[in-house]
Amino acid sequence: MTKVSRMSLHSSRRRCAGPSFGSLILSLSAILAAAPVLADEIVLQNENLRDGDSGYIVGDFAPHEEAAAWLTVPFDGHIIAVQILWWSIDNGADPTIEENIWIRKAGNFPRPGDEILRLPAPYMVPFYLNEFRYKDEQQQDPIRIPVTAGQTIVVSIEFSEGTDIRNGTPSIVRDISTCRQQKNALYAPNLGGWVNWCNISSGNFVIRAVLETEDLTRVLMIRSDQPGSLVDAGGGYRETPFDVTGLEEGDSVNLTAFQFSQQGDPFVQWNLDGQFFSSNRAITVPMNTGDDRTATAVYTDLVERTVFVESDVEAALVDAGQGFQPTPFTLSTAEGYSVTLRAFSFSPFGDPFQYWTLDGQRVSDTTTLTFEMNTGADRTARAVYLGDACPVLESFKAKGGSGKATTTTQTTLTAGKVTVECSGTSGSGSKSKKIKPDGKAKAVIKNLPAGDYACTLRKIKDGAGETLCSGDLATENVTVTP
Repeated sequence: MTKVSRMSLHSSRRRCAGPSFGSLILSLSAILAAAPVLADEIVLQNENLRDGDSGYIVGDFAPHEEAAAWLTVPFDGHIIAVQILWWSIDNGADPTIEENIWIRKAGNFPRPGDEILRLPAPYMVPFYLNEFRYKDEQQQDPIRIPVTAGQTIVVSIEFSEGTDIRNGTPSIVRDISTCRQQKNALYAPNLGGWVNWCNISSGNFVIRAVLETEDLTRVLMIRSDQPGSLVDAGGGYRETPFDVTGLEEGDSVNLTAFQFSQQGDPFVQWNLDGQFFSSNRAITVPMNTGDDRTATAVYTDLVERTVFVESDVEAALVDAGQGFQPTPFTLSTAEGYSVTLRAFSFSPFGDPFQYWTLDGQRVSDTTTLTFEMNTGADRTARAVYLGDACPVLESFKAKGGSGKATTTTQTTLTAGKVTVECSGTSGSGSKSKKIKPDGKAKAVIKNLPAGDYACTLRKIKDGAGETLCSGDLATENVTVTP
């Protein structure tokens, strides 16, 4: 637990827009101390309360209401602690025992997802940035939750007896800055359940998490498509390839490529981690990706290529170097480049990542896939979450006919709906069909021109309308006659 300097209460008061929630302004008289962390620990926070800043005590909360912070993880590692600032206008306020501290998956804002960890009966001391690093009072079982870069967790505190902040009951604190969208949420039944805090008031809750990262030392690898070309990384030009070592996450390196290669070809561009970075010879490379980096000076004319990034689950997230985006999408690159893709650990439907395929071949069981554009053609990378089959799918068959294609899907369900799509060079069509009590759904796609078609089962929903499986679940080739 970390002591925070005592705050002096201003006389001004401010009422928030939402029913039952007001706040009292306070000002830091000295230092708001962050909890001491080791060199390989990072504090995740939505606010940035510093020396001399003002904040608000937030209230009033009813029993079992919650204040939550949505925190995004910048690097792979483990969540090892949570921190919550607790304050009162009464200098002699006693500690309180609240109901729970929750750590949950992101879910669908403002509603969190499934529980990751519950810390029951947290002992909250006023005027402290209360920190919890253990699951138990005996401090024998440390918090250690594996997380990946880009993942969002939700940390919340659930109140036990409620608060009366104007009469000295301690409560949480928020800053006085603009409320960050999709970062703060409130659970209040009188407001309809989980709601966006930004629609109630402003500011950001002082609810934090501590991330233990992996080794933060980094290497910048300097390369050229024509080995022996000269690059200055500080201290004069050197022949490539060579490495710049002794770097740490957050450092930056200045590079300057020589105007011509050893073979006399003019400089074309810099690539960074296999992607175009700059056409200027002088660049600054930030070491901010959580990994080593590769800068390549290019002197040869490029042959453009395309990477088709797909998934077997609708709108699964993949990071191609510019942040996570939903699949499918295309990535422009060039022959001889390397490409790195990182799949999100879970699909939008909660399915865990299983493996990558590259040009139809299974190549990696980890979320990060790196490959070379060295086949003389475009390439297709596919993130697989469902594996080789959907659990509720037993069989899928298709046959062609005169101007139509007929598909039969057998499932383990007694109700629901399937969606089938048939596409070919002559045309395409799709059909959704209800699942009968025997688990079967027969879909007929009509008005198809004559030709060869691939009929694919795209989606299976249960009787409540929830999507159980989506993507290319099964495919049958058929011939449609005139």
